[in-house]
Amino acid sequence: MEARDPIEVLICGAGAAGLSLAIDLARRGVALRLIDRLPGPFVGSRGKGLQPRTLEVFEDLGLVDRVAAAGAPYPPQRIHLADGAWRDEQHIGTAAPTPQEPYRAPLLVPQFRTEAALRERLAELGHAPGYGCALQSFAQDEDGVVAMLSGPAGPETVRCRYLVGADGGRSLVRHALGVGFPGRTLDARAVVADLRLDGLSRDAWHRFHDGDMARQLSFCPLPHSDLFQLQAPMPLEGDADLSASGLQRFVDARLPGRGLIVREVAWASAYGMSARLADR
Repeated sequence: MEARDPIEVLICGAGAAGLSLAIDLARRGVALRLIDRLPGPFVGSRGKGLQPRTLEVFEDLGLVDRVAAAGAPYPPQRIHLADGAWRDEQHIGTAAPTPQEPYRAPLLVPQFRTEAALRERLAELGHAPGYGCALQSFAQDEDGVVAMLSGPAGPETVRCRYLVGADGGRSLVRHALGVGFPGRTLDARAVVADLRLDGLSRDAWHRFHDGDMARQLSFCPLPHSDLFQLQAPMPLEGDADLSASGLQRFVDARLPGRGLIVREVAWASAYGMSARLADR
């Protein structure tokens, strides 16, 4: 079917980038539509830190207070030693704000809470992401772009002046335009997971076997929750069992006898690392 309401900008991808752009356009009165192929909001903490410059942007967008309320300062890193001792280190300095630098330290806040704050701000401006709606193809002419979508209501054709690809590393928009994505795939693979875990205090970012790529583990407490974020390198080959029992075995193999208990996995991902940047 043909969309009836005129759209100036169609944004493909309702992650942090797409949501931020939608807020900026909405507050300026630009007619927009924001879509995402996922059935609902992202629920994990793939990213858990906001840098000072991002906080400045969020202040301008009108949501820095709610993001700050959802986060906390970074805790010290607790380096656990082989003999059972440990030491705390704080690598993130703090300093008084200045007019030039109103935010002087990153904020610890899980990605799902950052995106929730962005959605709340966008709702105040009268918009919401359309989940379960995927861009299938598009064509450009002298007057703009015609985009073919598929969603809960079936196929849909949308005309807009601009199409924005905020659809991630495997961007359909970037591929369709033939935009290069140069860089390299790194010889590294990792697991990141949000866990409910027994056996660690929540006053520090716990690190074990630092520097040992075969055994390294870290557990960072996520603020205002009972979750820890697990991060660890993993072998390049082989399947990753990201269930609670699978991650329990993973933890036990690297920390035998430590007694950490994985109660629940709220979200988990195993991924290969790359360093790439779109060339235009």
